[in-house]
Amino acid sequence: MDPVTLGMAKSAAARKYDKRLADVGLLPARPVAGHPFNLVSTQNDVGQYTRSKHRIFQAVTEVRLVFGNYTIGTGDQDTANSITVKASIEAPLSTYWPVQFPGEDANGYVTLRPGRMVVSDPICIPLAAASDIWVNTLVAPVGGSGVYPVGGSMSTGTGSSEWRLPATTTDYTVTAPSGTNTAGPGYGPLAIIGRSVVDQPVVAAIGDSIQAGSGDSSYTSWGLGENGWVRRALNNLTPYVFLARSSTLARDWPNRGSRYSAKLLNRCTHAVVGFGANDLTASRTLAQIQADLASIWQALADRGIKVYQTTITPNVTTTDAYATLANQTPVASNTVRVQLNDWIRTTPAPLTGFIETADTVESARNSGKWKVTGAANYATSDGLHPSAAAHPLMAAAMPTFTV
Repeated sequence: MDPVTLGMAKSAAARKYDKRLADVGLLPARPVAGHPFNLVSTQNDVGQYTRSKHRIFQAVTEVRLVFGNYTIGTGDQDTANSITVKASIEAPLSTYWPVQFPGEDANGYVTLRPGRMVVSDPICIPLAAASDIWVNTLVAPVGGSGVYPVGGSMSTGTGSSEWRLPATTTDYTVTAPSGTNTAGPGYGPLAIIGRSVVDQPVVAAIGDSIQAGSGDSSYTSWGLGENGWVRRALNNLTPYVFLARSSTLARDWPNRGSRYSAKLLNRCTHAVVGFGANDLTASRTLAQIQADLASIWQALADRGIKVYQTTITPNVTTTDAYATLANQTPVASNTVRVQLNDWIRTTPAPLTGFIETADTVESARNSGKWKVTGAANYATSDGLHPSAAAHPLMAAAMPTFTV
């Protein structure tokens, strides 16, 4: 993602220089299902101020912010017009560090044409592990006419200390916000990059809504709720780049990921790929899914990333809210799912390994049914997505990543 130092680090020393600390809050700029924007603002919206909270996983000596002007669907897409962005970091609260950008104007705004990204200059703030920072962002369409990318939903709870306001003449990047704090889609950084004090892994989470955390509930206690088995497993200790997006297929990734989003992988050391469920729902053949997964794995491995693929969890219908095994019926694609999982378990090249998520929530290997306790909706509430009880079980299957 970083155009200044584009390319994968080639040594431990180089990896240590810039570690991607993908933020762990429900940052609106990273839609609920992934890091980039999946929506655009209302036409001719004058702009927006957001104040978003983030946690720095490990100690860093400086940070940089990454902003973009594109949206994501089945493919990365240019927005219709240029935007301007201005930002600051609060660390600690009420201490403002203006963010400087290459090519900014006299007022500190940088212009991003459609499809463009920018990485800020370093902000030299030494931050200890588990530090909280707040990013203040002003975004507007150039000339006050057009749209800008948005996604997710801002929190308005007092514990989160987040804000979302229409743009005004007041520069809230250097002063405390004042006004009606509203929930809704917002804009902010795509990623936060830090110069790490110690060498550490950085994990890319790539996949669909199951990977993104659909069906789970919020679990963190530091001010913003997080969800999903991947983020539970990383446990606010391992930096990550979150590229999971609802409704996507393995087939979609080469188009969606290689154009813009894959630039965020430049300093990742490991990748967890979770595609497969939607490909099965779309009635794609085993050979098609295998070919697409192998293509994704190879593209990641060619970057020097260690790649892990998850096994695919069940998809069933029920007559009793998934309370018993007898009343679960696997969907027709389960036969292909079993074949796919058995293939993944052979660790096909170039995989470093696989993550056995299916076994953690399936009643027995390849049964095609979710585990049950007799309670309604224990492991799933829709037959496809794991529940809040199932996500922690899947998280336990995550390996420990080291560099």
